[in-house]
Amino acid sequence: MFTTEQYDQAIEALQNAKQQHIDGTTNQGCSVCGGDCHPDICGFNPLYAMYVCCEISRQSSELHETLHTMSGFNTYMGSVIGPSRIVLPKDTNKE
Repeated sequence: MFTTEQYDQAIEALQNAKQQHIDGTTNQGCSVCGGDCHPDICGFNPLYAMYVCCEISRQSSELHETLHTMSGFNTYMGSVIGPSRIVLPKDTNKE
């Protein structure tokens, strides 16, 4: 999927960002893209890209579990839990 050239570019970007930390120059622009951003939050930093993907995955899992709870599809010991577990009794006077 990835070429050796892409791996070389990613390794170089990580080495440049790491060196900036060693030199204490992270507040002086970005060695990854050459712009004014911080190398740790640069869109071209592979480590930051991995972090963003992990955060999206974590948040998606949390949302998924929250939706299960809210819809009443979570169970505990066979009993439905969550807001949708409430079942109103049928009005026996109405036909």
